[in-house]
Amino acid sequence: MSKRVYTDGVRGFVRRGAVWAGISAATLLVTVLLTSTWRRHRPVEAKPLVVESRDDFCVDVLNGNRRRGEARTVASHLRHEGFRVEEITNAERFDYPRTIVVDRAGHGDRARSVADALGGVPVVLQRGETGTCELTVVLGHDWSLDPSWEER
Repeated sequence: MSKRVYTDGVRGFVRRGAVWAGISAATLLVTVLLTSTWRRHRPVEAKPLVVESRDDFCVDVLNGNRRRGEARTVASHLRHEGFRVEEITNAERFDYPRTIVVDRAGHGDRARSVADALGGVPVVLQRGETGTCELTVVLGHDWSLDPSWEER
């Protein structure tokens, strides 16, 4: 086994020592930065989830597809799911291609809960629109009733 012999003398020894000192300093710096970042970003205690009752807000149901009785059946389903339905009527026109939930107040969580109760229909934000409730379901031509809803 041969020994490695350094022939560059004291200068080489100093250079090698400087390289190792630099590596050690960089490692120490990274460790300090990671530790200080971890301390600043500690997990925050979770606040208790406030579950809003579905009858704290009202929903209007409009028939926008001209098929008789569907708005009444959807309103009945929403009531069964715990929502407060105020008005059941025809839309101003009957050419809505898609069923939508119109959110007039910007309460996306409320609108999404109604949309989910209807199978995940889209939510449309229309601030400033008038209506008796902050949410309106407009049944479009794509709407098909779940047969189990009519049995309730």
